[in-house]
Amino acid sequence: MALLCYTCRGLCYQNSKCNCYTGMCEGDYCFSIGEYTEGGAMSVEKGCARKPTMTSVGCEYQGKPTRLLCLCNGTNFCNENPLSEASGSNNHAVSCYDCQSGSYDCSKQCRGDYCLLDTMTKEQSCGFGLPILPFHYQNNELLPPLVDSTDQSVTCASIAYGDNHQQFICACNGSYCNNRMTAREDPWTRIGKRYFTCYKCQSVTDGYGQSACTNGTCIGEFCVLKVRNSNWPKSVYVHTAGCLNSSRSALVTTGCNQRWVLDAKEEIDCACRTDLCNADLSSASRSHAEKMMNTHLTLLFIVVPLVLAYFTK
Repeated sequence: MALLCYTCRGLCYQNSKCNCYTGMCEGDYCFSIGEYTEGGAMSVEKGCARKPTMTSVGCEYQGKPTRLLCLCNGTNFCNENPLSEASGSNNHAVSCYDCQSGSYDCSKQCRGDYCLLDTMTKEQSCGFGLPILPFHYQNNELLPPLVDSTDQSVTCASIAYGDNHQQFICACNGSYCNNRMTAREDPWTRIGKRYFTCYKCQSVTDGYGQSACTNGTCIGEFCVLKVRNSNWPKSVYVHTAGCLNSSRSALVTTGCNQRWVLDAKEEIDCACRTDLCNADLSSASRSHAEKMMNTHLTLLFIVVPLVLAYFTK
């Protein structure tokens, strides 16, 4: 049964409780998201979500201490309250390099809950809250606990999408782990993986002429699709398709997750695992549903004969 949620957007000024109530929507989860601006104010959005990447309800930083997402599903209008602090244990115990200079000669440092490295921009930074990577579940499994002070855990994702855009981003746990050596892929990790042909393109239209694109392809473990639909400040529809490879494939969020605010903003991210399944939203969702059905049927064909054999002994 769908939940009723508040949906609204606004700007809250310093030292005031950040809240809004102007609209209503139905979804599987209610959310509130707040982000501090340079002037110290906070922009707030509330709305509905389906299949969120956060695997537990509560409030979590979204990689930055200035961006907070709260998720709930207990009762109608559970996103009524003002934004609160992150609910996880965030002791900022990890030391990381902190540079955006475009080079790896970094002497600045920061302390966070994990470290981040984007090899395309050569940006090194601290991450806050539960670890987060594009198209992955946001939970502690993304970075397994360290065995000792010299240990490191690393999860990397490479994404090729749009016309020329490529991103290789790593989250890691361990002192100063976000150095250039972190992003070196072990070729043995590719053995035994299955790869798919995916669309790789981008289409940008006004919101009244939504369209997909099929003018390029790439090869990856997952086909991905990002849709951004906005009616504010102007109407625009952005369809971006591409490929994803992950060093921790089991934590990629297959299917489509969705968030929307009023009739002003919608964000949908999909990942699927059949050839050219990222043509559009319906094919990305259908591919995931068919894969789940095939998995259940396979289990059924295995379990039923075993049960029959047991009772006919």
